Formats: sequence, structure tokens, C-alpha cells
Amino acid sequence: MQSHSERGRHLQDILERGEKLPEETLLELLCDAVASAVRQGKGLVVSGFPKDLRQAEEYEAKMGEPSAVVLLSCSPETMTSRVQSRSRSSSSSESALQRRAESFCSDAQAVIAHYERKMLLHIIDAERSPPEVFVHICQAIESSATF
Repeated sequence: MQSHSERGRHLQDILERGEKLPEETLLELLCDAVASAVRQGKGLVVSGFPKDLRQAEEYEAKMGEPSAVVLLSCSPETMTSRVQSRSRSSSSSESALQRRAESFCSDAQAVIAHYERKMLLHIIDAERSPPEVFVHICQAIESSATF
């Protein structure tokens, strides 16, 4: 969007209308960001993706396998609490966040199994304190770094 290109203006229009980006556009942007980071010799951490097995397979078909997949494993209650503390003014109610957390936990099972089979999954106990979780995330990424 910062380039003020036709594509950037189109994306900004979508976001200003409060709409979600189409999945194919999201995947295209992600692939562009990953390719750019690789060209620069950098790594990239992507949060909240893939949401389902189809997204994982589409990404892999375009970009290849990720070097690591990190799963922060915690209860829906912990997930809800952390999301609430992270956002200054959560527009979602606690019950809505709880439902989203539970939905994520059930939807993620196929993605988890997919990356377990490929031996790319690092499961981190996110019931620990945030500083401890961060240390374990760093260790998982460093142990998998291929750049």
C-alpha cells in the first residue's frame, strides 16, 4: 500500500471498507513478503497462518515447506486472556473470544497433524509466562533456521 501502486490502492480500498482481503490476495502478499525476506537473507515469522490445511497446502505448492512451524499450546482460557491483555480496547466480548479460541483449537488439528508428519512442528507450552514462552519460541526458530 505504501508504494501507491494500483495494487496498493485496491488493497487500501478493501481495508477501508472494513472488508477482509480475499484469501488468494492474502496468500499472494504472504508469498511476496517471504520471497523478499529470502532475497535479503532474512527470516520471517508469520503469525496466525495457515488457518487450515488447504491454506498450508496452497502455500507449500507456491513456496515450498516452511523451515519451522511453531504451535503455542495453551487452553482456550489462556488464549482468551492473552488476547484480551494484548488489545487495549477489545471490541470482542470475552465469550466471543472464547468461542474463537475454541474454534481455532479444533480447526488447527489437521494443520498440526500435517506439520507433525513433516517433522516441522515445534510445540511450545504457552501456559508458561510470556517471557518463558518467548525463550522457547526463539530456541525453536534458531534450531530450524536455514537462512
